[in-house]
Amino acid sequence: MGSDSHPDNDGPTDPEVEGTSGKAEAETAAATSGADRPDEIPPELQAEIRSFARGLLEMSYYEVLGVERDADEAAIRQAFFERSKRYHPDRYFSKQLGVYQELLTEIYKRVVVAHEVLRDSRLRDDYDKRLDASRPAAPAGPSLRSRGSLRSPKVALLRLTQQLESGRRKARQHFEEARLHEKRGDLDRAIKCLRLAMTFDARDQTYHDMLAELLPRLNSERADQLRRKVQILVERGEFETALPYAEEAVKLLPADAQLADHHALISLEVGDTEQALERAKSAISLEDENAEFRKTLGRIYKTMNEPGQAHKAYQRAWELDPLDPETKAELASPWALKYVGARK
Repeated sequence: MGSDSHPDNDGPTDPEVEGTSGKAEAETAAATSGADRPDEIPPELQAEIRSFARGLLEMSYYEVLGVERDADEAAIRQAFFERSKRYHPDRYFSKQLGVYQELLTEIYKRVVVAHEVLRDSRLRDDYDKRLDASRPAAPAGPSLRSRGSLRSPKVALLRLTQQLESGRRKARQHFEEARLHEKRGDLDRAIKCLRLAMTFDARDQTYHDMLAELLPRLNSERADQLRRKVQILVERGEFETALPYAEEAVKLLPADAQLADHHALISLEVGDTEQALERAKSAISLEDENAEFRKTLGRIYKTMNEPGQAHKAYQRAWELDPLDPETKAELASPWALKYVGARK
């Protein structure tokens, strides 16, 4: 992770969030002896989740994503995917999470808002200034008076104070508008108002916390809308038109394996095997034991004329679901028998 220290006021201000790590430590011990025990989470992952959740209060957004201060957009996007894949609560939907459900939710919310801030050049610039302001001040140079730039430093200080107060007032107005839009159910406009509030006052953690609450909800709503649109277009055979919508949905929910698999299949239909292969591997990395995803991978390798990789993918799909007729047919097809015969 990066080495930048986190501003003192960059931790959650909500008492329920702020007490998460300490409360979870006590609850974890109690939960492990009851029906809420997270039996299906490996002990090392439990320790990792607890450690990450405890550190959220002190981490900068760069540290949350695990990137350096000079990370470019591609590195930030990749880090967001990796963190989402690791800590999205839905990744463990079939497991008994116990108290770790809450911890994963808090981690993921912080990951989402870190990505949102760092991918936006203006918000990132304001956030970097906030980080720098939290560091110990450098030795003072010549005074304003001695440089002759102003008659009195008090004038500059007064003007700066007035500017800051004006910015805070505008930020608060946008924040109140955001709360109003949220109550009305308009998350899109609420988030736009929050982003404006943060440009006027990047230091107020309240805005960051609210953004962390709303963004996952909005992303999920948008992804569901896109998913339905993609389904309709695919049923019509309009794969070229469906592709950008599928890609946008994947970016909104990078930990959704089903979306990644759909994107892979659509990419294959339009002839983009490279992108199809990338998305298929992403889906498998999210759900390793899904036979359908292995079949998608097999189809892609067949198209790429790589029978060895295709046979391996279908063989794994058969191991996961021995009764699936499509998989059995592929493994018994001429291309597969020819590949097996060539190996002997």
